[in-house]
Amino acid sequence: MRAGSRVLRLRLGKSAADVDASLRRVVRAAYAHVPFYRRAWNAAGVAVAGFGGIADLPTLPIVTKEDLLARGLPDRLSD
Repeated sequence: MRAGSRVLRLRLGKSAADVDASLRRVVRAAYAHVPFYRRAWNAAGVAVAGFGGIADLPTLPIVTKEDLLARGLPDRLSD
């Protein structure tokens, strides 16, 4: 992914392995750079290092609009 582009596009026709790899990258990047997700996933006991892809999506807690708005803007932005 280009440094200036943080948008992940999952195109039709990608293999399941490619989709899983892309999702792993996004989850690990969010955990590493966005305090909101790091705190939420730690509180839920999510093992980001072991996140495998689509099959592990149910381990991520659901985030609502209210959850996001309850946190300050710096907490929701990547560092």
